Amino acid sequence: MDYHRFYFKFFISLFFLPGFLFNSYSQSNYLMNLSNGEKINQNVYEFDVLLKSTGDDFELTSYQAALSFDTSIAGGANIIFTYLENTSELNNIPSTGIGVNTSGGKAKLTFASFPSSEIIGEQVKRIGRFRLECSNSFDINPSVNWNFQGNIATIITGTAFENITNPSNHISDIGGINQIEVSQVAASGTPDAGTAPEKTIDGLGYYDSDPLSRWAVMPMPQWISYDLGSEKLISTVKIAFANFHLNRIYQYSVSVSTDNLNWTEIVTNASSVPEEWTTAEFSQVSARYVKIDLISSTNNPNQWANIWETEIWGENKSTSVETIDDAQPTDFELLQNYPNPFNPTTKIRFSLPENKKVKLTVFNILGEAVSELVNEEMTMGLHEVNFDAGNLASGIYVYRLDVENQFSDIKKMILLK
Repeated sequence: MDYHRFYFKFFISLFFLPGFLFNSYSQSNYLMNLSNGEKINQNVYEFDVLLKSTGDDFELTSYQAALSFDTSIAGGANIIFTYLENTSELNNIPSTGIGVNTSGGKAKLTFASFPSSEIIGEQVKRIGRFRLECSNSFDINPSVNWNFQGNIATIITGTAFENITNPSNHISDIGGINQIEVSQVAASGTPDAGTAPEKTIDGLGYYDSDPLSRWAVMPMPQWISYDLGSEKLISTVKIAFANFHLNRIYQYSVSVSTDNLNWTEIVTNASSVPEEWTTAEFSQVSARYVKIDLISSTNNPNQWANIWETEIWGENKSTSVETIDDAQPTDFELLQNYPNPFNPTTKIRFSLPENKKVKLTVFNILGEAVSELVNEEMTMGLHEVNFDAGNLASGIYVYRLDVENQFSDIKKMILLK
């Protein structure tokens, strides 16, 4: 009997009992980070999973991780995903469900712990270092990122095994593009038989055996649009069209907008493929709204507009500048740099509600410090620091603010030369 797989299935059933829901977060003072990604050789890629508290200490009783990744990195060959022994700094090490598992027809990297209890504080602890290995060479970044959708998802539990998962507290510094969370969905037509537009972002696809987990309306043309909450840098839209297995081919277009009024078409009259996912890639563009126009299709009586799932990928950071008033700050806060992306200078702001010793450091995606911008006692108030990356290569960088033992936060920024 495969006990690891048995216990992993046990945890899946446990976490999806009523009460393990994402609609409220009783605990949010933690940060889980995918970091220190490194290509060891042509066939091996490794990265760390880190955990810390960003406020009061909290009790960690179990965790389960589901990580999306770019499956094209292997060129069709099998991928092996393993935990590197003796690399965890937790008492409750990754011990079950470790491997590549499929949910909704999508491959995910997974690992989980057994039930236990330990206190997590502000000191960063490594959950473990993990390895992706393939007989073929990795030609591109694997774009590993957190996944919170489908029947296998990322979940952590606190005291009394209460679900304390908050997706916004999970980040990835590994690089590549990430799936961007959608805040609202709208569509042109009235859904049929309860197949609402929101069903296209519920993480359940054709292989999850829920025939209503899709958007369906007729006849075409029809449209469906996605609100990302704020402007993001996007470069890929993935669409799971219904009846792909019956060789139904859709003609579709993709448009973007910053205000939901003025639209720019970036994919024009493209054809879907007879596979679960059709991928539309384009030059990176800043947008808050993404609209898919379904124009027509083959082998489709009554011309149904019918989508199982939609995913939007890009840099999951806001490109707009945050507005800050002149009021005295009441909390510690690290703000998004601006402009972002930048070349080669940008500004980083942070607020202090009291005089404190501050350290502001910039790291590359390997976790190496490339610049120490601040390391001194600073007065209360709003502070702005200039960062000149003229001597650095284009790419993703991370800046971290540490305020004595009271506050720590990190954010990503993009240098484009």
